[in-house]
Amino acid sequence: VDGPVPEKGLSHVLSGKTPWEELVIPTSTKNLDILLAGEIPLNPSELLGSPMMTTLLEDVEQKYDRVILDSPPVMGVSDPLVLSSRADGIIFVLHFGKTRKRAAKMCLQQLRVAGTPIFGLVLDNVRTRGAGAYYYYHHSEGYGDLPRADSSSKT
Repeated sequence: VDGPVPEKGLSHVLSGKTPWEELVIPTSTKNLDILLAGEIPLNPSELLGSPMMTTLLEDVEQKYDRVILDSPPVMGVSDPLVLSSRADGIIFVLHFGKTRKRAAKMCLQQLRVAGTPIFGLVLDNVRTRGAGAYYYYHHSEGYGDLPRADSSSKT
């Protein structure tokens, strides 16, 4: 975001204070707009699971080809599971060298129980140079026991 970061965002939209169209911020990247989170409400999961969120997503999907919802880690709060129920699928992000295997498995299990399709994994903060660099690259038809994304489904 160029310039000062606005204080208003999604929480203002979901509480009915401001229309989303007034809070969308164009970025310097062509065809990429964002809507920031705004103030953290007392009841974030309730707002994310509300009819207002359903209406917002329906409206936004009419205007944009792709809608990406960024959320906090699955282990931290219930918000990601609430959001995942409204998404066509998720991309699971792991912090290289920090996320424990057991924690990652537990998160994936929670998402599977929620019925969320997992489109892929991203390994974040990978060192590619210097001591301890990680050079492994692997591409396959799937990722172990993760389901493949159906190419006919919308993302």
